[in-house]
Amino acid sequence: MLEELRRIAFRFQIDPQQTAGHTARLSSVITVLNNLNTSFLNFIEIEFLKNDKFRAAYEKSPKVLDGLKKELELLVVDLKFSSFEAAVASNIVEPPSLFTTDIDDWKRNAFADFKKNILFGNFEEPQYMTQIIEKYTPDERSRIYKPLFTASASDRPFKLFLIDAKGKKLNLRQPDKSFTDRYFPKKEKTKKEKTIYRFAKIYAKIGGKDASADLSKKDIKKVLLIEEMEHGTYPFGPDIIKYDEKLYVLHEKLNCEVNFENQAYVISFQPLDLCVWGTTREEAEAAFNFSFHALYQNFALESDSALSEEAIVLKNKLLTIVKAIK
Repeated sequence: MLEELRRIAFRFQIDPQQTAGHTARLSSVITVLNNLNTSFLNFIEIEFLKNDKFRAAYEKSPKVLDGLKKELELLVVDLKFSSFEAAVASNIVEPPSLFTTDIDDWKRNAFADFKKNILFGNFEEPQYMTQIIEKYTPDERSRIYKPLFTASASDRPFKLFLIDAKGKKLNLRQPDKSFTDRYFPKKEKTKKEKTIYRFAKIYAKIGGKDASADLSKKDIKKVLLIEEMEHGTYPFGPDIIKYDEKLYVLHEKLNCEVNFENQAYVISFQPLDLCVWGTTREEAEAAFNFSFHALYQNFALESDSALSEEAIVLKNKLLTIVKAIK
């Protein structure tokens, strides 16, 4: 029976590149064995559930698949320590089986199919890739092939060889990225639907000595009335204006007027004769910050001799409004 398993087994060799005598690191052996076993068991599960009759049995008793995977788990049936060469087979010849004749017949072929069409597949051959992409979903391909490609990645400190029936070595290596992208296509990012905000005026009973100065949720004792607004024309009163790398700290908040006219938000501040607009509230506020910055740079920093009387008045207003620039 062991000889039969050795006959049907697939052989592989771990050839370390940076160890004395090409001896295999324990971690390398564990990685390769674990990844081969994971790929095979995932393959078994995927192929089993593609069979309508077996799927029906699984839906009645999910434990049937767990038992099958446990029975078919790969066994090391031969071992050579030179560069760690091993023969691995699924336990498909040992009676008695817990399963029906149909499943027994299927599982005998499953290991041979995995060995021939997965392990010894030409991963970079276009026809092979087309067949695999048509047969398996992206998730199924990931479960079968990622463990193999991970075990044979170029950054591993060893080379991994498969050995065919004639003793010929085949370098099992991860395909180039252009190929792996086809095996494992990146999931398209789902575009989040843009949130549409509404605006409302809220009248509330608030506590605290002077809650209006630093209002928080805990200060709101009772909401008295909510009036929905057609547009976001709530007050705009900045006490800091930021544009690019400039930060203008103001002595007090600006009492700006906000209106919605001709499908645009309009923000104005009469003391500086400043009026801007934007298609959104955010655009209008950004336009206000830019315009304030431009006014300050063009007038507040200019010498009186270069300004008209009206411009000097505007300059003095700006200097009175701005407390500091950072």
